[in-house]
Amino acid sequence: MNADRTGRNSHSIALSFRLGVALALLLVAVLGAGMARADGILGTSPPPLTTLVKFNDRSYDVSYADTVSLEPLATSVVRKIGYGAVTTVNIATTSTGTYSSDGLVSNHVRYPGITAEERPRHYSSRGFGPSGPGFSIFSIGQSPNGGLVFNRVTDRGVRSCVTSGSIASCYRTY
Repeated sequence: MNADRTGRNSHSIALSFRLGVALALLLVAVLGAGMARADGILGTSPPPLTTLVKFNDRSYDVSYADTVSLEPLATSVVRKIGYGAVTTVNIATTSTGTYSSDGLVSNHVRYPGITAEERPRHYSSRGFGPSGPGFSIFSIGQSPNGGLVFNRVTDRGVRSCVTSGSIASCYRTY
């Protein structure tokens, strides 16, 4: 058995060292991504909140031409029953036309001078659990450009993958 002056097994010391390095790399990855986004290094800025509209738990960027009036002359709220579901639809009449929240986000209805584009959903997941005789910490998220980011830290090292379009780039440290 190979032991140091304190009587600890050198395998235990090496495992503790690798665990410390893996956790330090995870901390740098998590904090570094947040700081990069906060500092604007990633280069994508969110759209102004005045164009962000939410319908049925989905977010849309709405843009409109200067010729479209945004001052309602009359508004009403109706309940729409279809396919076994009840939804609330807001209807507004302006000097340039009558618009409904349901039609605004529909692929089958077009309002002249108004476009509504669904924003991509952002999601993330994190976990911690046993990985054979060791441990595993992982995180899955979405980058600002819509690609996926996967990070996994085990007692054997760190693995990270990033996708963008049809390209995937991975690296690992073991």
